[in-house]
Amino acid sequence: MMDWAGSPLRELFAPVIEVAKQVTTLSDRCRHAARRPDWEFVEVWANVQRNGGTNAAHSHPGSFWAGVYYVDVGEVCPTLGKGGELQIYDPRGCLPRMLAPYLQYSMTELHDAGTSISYSPAAGQCLLFPGWLFHAVNTYRGTAPRISVAFNLDPVLQQGPLSSAHADAVSGSRR
Repeated sequence: MMDWAGSPLRELFAPVIEVAKQVTTLSDRCRHAARRPDWEFVEVWANVQRNGGTNAAHSHPGSFWAGVYYVDVGEVCPTLGKGGELQIYDPRGCLPRMLAPYLQYSMTELHDAGTSISYSPAAGQCLLFPGWLFHAVNTYRGTAPRISVAFNLDPVLQQGPLSSAHADAVSGSRR
């Protein structure tokens, strides 16, 4: 997938592959000896947002990781409300509040359960998030174009010998 743009794009996204390797491990049910899969870009596309541009809420079904690299965030002026923020939606929706509206979690990290997070990007930043996570881009109201490169990552599982634990489990289950 990365061949169309050559080494500049591969070099730009090499750190993304490394992060994906570090934050993903194979489950115990996987029979591959390596615990961390390699990753490949299965889709890469550019988004150019002009004044009034937006992206509706969506996810990336079929991809384990999705992400976006911000090349140029256009005209950014938070006090004038130029928009274009990335909205990330909690997949639990309003469920925590509907089940027990009079309760809240004691851990402050969970106080925003069921809400969304608004992220104002900066040029040169890259975000990696699960492909199932719903997200959108708020309406952009700047005069200069906002340019980003979005992508989807899928695992590359190298065939190799089974780990000894898996080999024992497999041979034991066949007895």
